[in-house]
Amino acid sequence: MRIFLLAVGAIKKKEIRKLIDEYTLWLKPYLPFTTVEVQASRPARGRDCREEEGARISSFLTGKKMRLIALDESGVNVSSHRFSEMLENPGCDLCFVIGGPEGLSDKIKSRADQLMSLSRMTFTSDMARLVFTEQIFRAVKIARGEPYHR
Repeated sequence: MRIFLLAVGAIKKKEIRKLIDEYTLWLKPYLPFTTVEVQASRPARGRDCREEEGARISSFLTGKKMRLIALDESGVNVSSHRFSEMLENPGCDLCFVIGGPEGLSDKIKSRADQLMSLSRMTFTSDMARLVFTEQIFRAVKIARGEPYHR
């Protein structure tokens, strides 16, 4: 099983990038984890960026057999333990997707196998990526019964 994080836009804060890179490095011995960035659209008056970004996300997904989980504020909340269970033996690759500042297009949300929320609070895209990457690492440690989660 491989895990992909498909994210709209690049990390803006170098401090956050450094932390994400650290968690990604820690994950290497446990599982293949790859972040793929798709280009964010520039907002313009009267234009919905989500549709353009959704087309880029769809382009990445085309021809790939993976379970798509969209990270969205309207999704279900799961505990760290439940998230760990979700990652155990899913039977296929998993792709989690984080939208840009405007969120995800309805097309991507309806295509997703599941909508999951990181929190009922709203995060910047950078922070959502950091929180998600940390939770992947935490989930792996929980599944292995290794110290980290308290």
